[in-house]
Amino acid sequence: MSRPRMHVVRAAGSILVLAALLVPAVSAQSLTHTLTPAEVACNEAQLRVLGSHFAVTGPTGGNPTKPSTLLLSYSNPYGFYDGLLVANQEPLVATGGDTSDGEQILGFHLNPSIRELLLNPHRTPLPQISLEREDTSSSFVPATSPSALVLYLDPTVDQTGGDARLAINNFVFPPVGQIYNGALATATKPGRGLDTVLALCHTKLTDFDRKVFSILERTLRAELQGSGRPDVKIAIYRNQGAFTYRIDVFPTAVAYPGKVAFQLVLNATPDGHLVSGQLAVLPPCPAGQQLDCTNSSAGVRLWVFPPLFAGTEVRESNNSDVSLTYLPGQSLPSPVTVHWDQLLAGTTWNP
Repeated sequence: MSRPRMHVVRAAGSILVLAALLVPAVSAQSLTHTLTPAEVACNEAQLRVLGSHFAVTGPTGGNPTKPSTLLLSYSNPYGFYDGLLVANQEPLVATGGDTSDGEQILGFHLNPSIRELLLNPHRTPLPQISLEREDTSSSFVPATSPSALVLYLDPTVDQTGGDARLAINNFVFPPVGQIYNGALATATKPGRGLDTVLALCHTKLTDFDRKVFSILERTLRAELQGSGRPDVKIAIYRNQGAFTYRIDVFPTAVAYPGKVAFQLVLNATPDGHLVSGQLAVLPPCPAGQQLDCTNSSAGVRLWVFPPLFAGTEVRESNNSDVSLTYLPGQSLPSPVTVHWDQLLAGTTWNP
């Protein structure tokens, strides 16, 4: 019998130690749990709000300028977050004749701080939040590189901007003794604008869910169909059914409000090996509805690619590549099958 594990949870103002009994038990036959509609709606709303507080500058290279993709998801059962900021490969799929510029990745996580007392003892205590880059999940470039990226997070209610924002980037730190180049690995700021996204929706996320979130961050890429700067933000979270996941793609150009909501239903063995899955687009939103549906005024093509070694490898056309395209005003596309055992072959991620 395995021993129950203790979980240490950081919250804004306290540390909570929760026994394993507070987390639904997970067996080989129950790698994921069903969620209620309210729990899914809570996660969807949190990621939507959080995504709106992030901003990106760069990359500057490519002709046209390389797009960026910001992917956000939950980092543990208690509602903290992690993600990837990607300077997309251009083009996304290279062929033999292309001179493709490979993608670069900035991995990061977001945690509330346990400290509310600020340096100035006359200032009202405030919750604080930390944004940190993850070196082991990132590829770094010189500050002058066309693939240089800066990720900003505004923790204020009115999104004040400027010095109120947290910032990290994918600049490589210069060797000791050389001139500092502006590399930023971590930032902590006070603010009340993210209170709602730090609230706990539920504790039903499992280690398997977290594995799936991480794999999706590395394998999903989106293309905006049509004109305008093609940057996108992608939120990844659980849907109601066990082994069912949601992928919301938000075009960031002002001219294209709304999102395209995709659903992925996985097939996995009892020990968690990913076999296949069905990827589909959720129907258009009824009037006045914003959650659990598609309401983008822009077309989006969502790709599922084999993972690559960012900064080292270039993605080329592969028989296991899968994509699904939503175009507003047209019939929803038929679901497609994702062969995870092929996509992840040769990796250590799908034993």
